[in-house]
Amino acid sequence: MSNSAKIFKFRPREAGEERSVANLDDGYMRIATSIGKLKPKLKLAGRQHQVFDAVIHCTYGWNKSEDRVTNTFIAELTDLDDSDVADALDVLAERRIINLKKSGGFKIVSVNVNLDQWQLTKTPKTLGISTQNVGRKKVSGWAKTPDTLNSLTKDNKNTPLTPKGEFSEEVVSQAKQVLEYYNELTGTTCRSAEAFAVLLTPRSARDAYTVDDLKLVVHWVVLTWKRRNGTVAKPANICRVSRFDGYLADAAAWASSYVEIDCGAVVDAYNEIAGDRLPLAELDDDREKAIRDLVTHMTHKNIDAVRAYFKAFVTEARPHYFGENPSGWRANFDFLMKPDTLRKVRERAL
Repeated sequence: MSNSAKIFKFRPREAGEERSVANLDDGYMRIATSIGKLKPKLKLAGRQHQVFDAVIHCTYGWNKSEDRVTNTFIAELTDLDDSDVADALDVLAERRIINLKKSGGFKIVSVNVNLDQWQLTKTPKTLGISTQNVGRKKVSGWAKTPDTLNSLTKDNKNTPLTPKGEFSEEVVSQAKQVLEYYNELTGTTCRSAEAFAVLLTPRSARDAYTVDDLKLVVHWVVLTWKRRNGTVAKPANICRVSRFDGYLADAAAWASSYVEIDCGAVVDAYNEIAGDRLPLAELDDDREKAIRDLVTHMTHKNIDAVRAYFKAFVTEARPHYFGENPSGWRANFDFLMKPDTLRKVRERAL
């Protein structure tokens, strides 16, 4: 038997490498102990667990009993597709784990506090097949596969379909108009407008979308979707036919509360008012989204209201928020962008 020891070398932390450390000063969540004890017993798929955690975050995480959300918002929290979020919400509602109802383009979600109604395990489906005929095949009774290409139905009898890749001059002109709008918003130079042309062309199962529909979704995507590797979603990703209806509904809901504000002026106001008491901030995509979200919670949605908010925080917040605490932690721009911080400033609870 050898007494030699094996030495493992771990990679040293590089200088300037950021660490993410949980801190109660950044906020915490109150949740009933009974829910915390029952939740681990739920037999859910991974995506359903993710979406349930997101519902808890949107409600109890903000000290609310319910919240108004969209599939896209929860998709951003969970890194899931919109369709997966929709399916998971339906499953959670069917199993009485959450309450779910639609309100326009939004969904109202909440945790079902009647825990005895939760279905902890998935109810197996009964097939209803008689065991007497198992294994028997009646060939003569098989239905003949329909000739989809040549058959005429009420859906395709009188509806000429535009050949793939061929579009009318009007559609091509409209698609180029949307492409120019996309390039203007994103600062890119994409040249193919085919993805937009597909949606602008009617099909047997749907009407054509309009230029305004496409521009609305493009605007929504550019301002709300997370950018991967610093790049905005390409037209082909935005124009997914199977998902565009959902995108359009989410974009319409977003537009109903969207506020136009100079995000650069907001950051400049923060740096000016905070001075050297708080860390300086620079504008990026995530902060632009946070600014637009915060302003929707304000009575007066303009730069003057934002400046008044910053001044109130700097004047009334306790020294704790300016580094006078054991850890030396200081509030920063992102902390002030939280709606919960705005609420506490209003209530003078800081």
